[in-house]
Amino acid sequence: MMFDEQHELVGVQDATIDGKGRLAIPAKFRDALSSFDSPVLYTTLKTRSHLLLYPEPSWRSFIDNELPKMQGSAVLRSVGALMQNNVEKLTPDASWRILIPPRLRELLNFNDKDVVVAGSSTRLEVWSKVEWDKKTAAVLDIPDEDLETVLAESGVRI
Repeated sequence: MMFDEQHELVGVQDATIDGKGRLAIPAKFRDALSSFDSPVLYTTLKTRSHLLLYPEPSWRSFIDNELPKMQGSAVLRSVGALMQNNVEKLTPDASWRILIPPRLRELLNFNDKDVVVAGSSTRLEVWSKVEWDKKTAAVLDIPDEDLETVLAESGVRI
């Protein structure tokens, strides 16, 4: 599925998982999510670092287009199976809250209730605030010269 500006999920927002394991989808993402025919979100994981939240059309596109590509290596097959086996279909309530299943919260060590919700164009990612801050700091600490060299070698202009 092609995503247009109306459906694009971009930006970063701090959020909290409440005592019942519910995450309120930040307001900045609600317009894009409500523009889809269905409010359903599919949540899964690919690593222990963060949770993935796909709008239904994006999840269907992943299943149809990306998952078949994950048959090549044992690592890709394992990650594909992990994602499929741990997927949960969630419907936000009237306040745009979703219940993060306890099993996924445990696998991701979401002991800390403070999280970051980051838009990644066609999906959302939910990180513990501590892990997000570590990841962000690591990228920001890459020396400018090293970054410029890597960008130049790869032909990427930003």
